[in-house]
Amino acid sequence: MKRILTIAYYEWRTILHNPILLLMVFFVPLLYGLLFGSIYFHPIITHIPTAIIDEDHSELSRRIADAYRSSPAFSVQEEITNYSEMEAAMRDGRIRAGIVIQKDLEQHAEKIQDAKVFAVYDASNLIWGYNIRKNMRLVINDFNAAWVAEKVDALGFDNYQKEQLIHPVDYNIEVWYNPTYSYANFMLYGLFFMIIHQVGLLCTALVIPREREKGSWIQFQTASISRFSILFGKCLPYLLVFLLHYLLLLHIGVTFFHMSFAGNTLWLLLLGLVYVSLMLLLGYVLAYYLPNSLQATRFIMLISVPIVISSGMIWPSTHIPTLLYSFMQLFPFKKKKKMIRILAQKSGGWEQFSGCISALFLMLIVIFLFFILCCPKQERLKKGKPQSIHQ
Repeated sequence: MKRILTIAYYEWRTILHNPILLLMVFFVPLLYGLLFGSIYFHPIITHIPTAIIDEDHSELSRRIADAYRSSPAFSVQEEITNYSEMEAAMRDGRIRAGIVIQKDLEQHAEKIQDAKVFAVYDASNLIWGYNIRKNMRLVINDFNAAWVAEKVDALGFDNYQKEQLIHPVDYNIEVWYNPTYSYANFMLYGLFFMIIHQVGLLCTALVIPREREKGSWIQFQTASISRFSILFGKCLPYLLVFLLHYLLLLHIGVTFFHMSFAGNTLWLLLLGLVYVSLMLLLGYVLAYYLPNSLQATRFIMLISVPIVISSGMIWPSTHIPTLLYSFMQLFPFKKKKKMIRILAQKSGGWEQFSGCISALFLMLIVIFLFFILCCPKQERLKKGKPQSIHQ
């Protein structure tokens, strides 16, 4: 234990005396977390820039236009008054949606003919597109219900009969786990663990290459210290710091960015301990095969991007090609992303996430066995000036 703590102390000194490493270990995860959280601080898309073109200029058309103006989902750009201006504004990105109220709308509505409102929106960005379509339908459906209610009321029906005529089939919708359709709940958990994944993996992947470059790795190899003591001593500072980051990011997300949390805290702590340990061990094992810091940085960046993109965080796993999906099951980020949604958002129990946490434990064991079998203490080193670990 004394040797492990001595190596950990040496690693602490290395971190504290290296400005770039100090920034990366202590500040980058929190800065990234605050950056991502601030992006999703407004979890619902509102005030969509919209143009309304009224070609009918009737009482009905004005009421429809007012319905869109009064909706918090839309922000009407009053300076756009014709179709050509609307096209130019949407092409330039000044508006995202357009409502065109066609001529003779009121006449057609009074004669119970086909009365149409033409809606167009920019779907080049799907997040804008889906929200615009949803809110356009909500506004026009509410308006239609109010309009029909007025007509039925004029015929002398009582409230019950009126309700049955307007809504002959009723239905209730109950949204589970993310009732506000919050993008913060959808994205931030995955992004926070992507930060832990990327930065933690990189930190321990640099441990051995950095010692090689300094010429001090030979001191560890020739000293009467087991490779397990070196492993635990080198990774201990990062384990403590990244567990703290794990807890801080979750606390910041729930407290300040309104992420939902309905899970068991003890299970969440266990999950964080397993995941952070797995990331750090994986980075340390990779470090044996990365000759220098530059190659380590390039390699970690190279493998991290496809892992995150194909993890199912952005696109559903069920719609990823089968071969690629099966391959991605081998990576811990995939399991972690699935587990955090089960545990934190769905308040799932052992039955729901036992498979995922068992897979993470199995990955941890496999990587540790690989370290035992394939990462010997002695290795061929380039000549360099040795340095004592006590310097």
